[in-house]
Amino acid sequence: METTTRTDGKVRQQRKVCLLCDKVTNETTQKLEISKGSPE
Repeated sequence: METTTRTDGKVRQQRKVCLLCDKVTNETTQKLEISKGSPE
């Protein structure tokens, strides 16, 4: 039972990290698209 709980915690942490990475990637892509769209 203990092992299952530990694995669940790890999986949950990994999911959180993935969500954070996705958020950062999305923001970076938006910034890149914006800078590309407005050439100065």
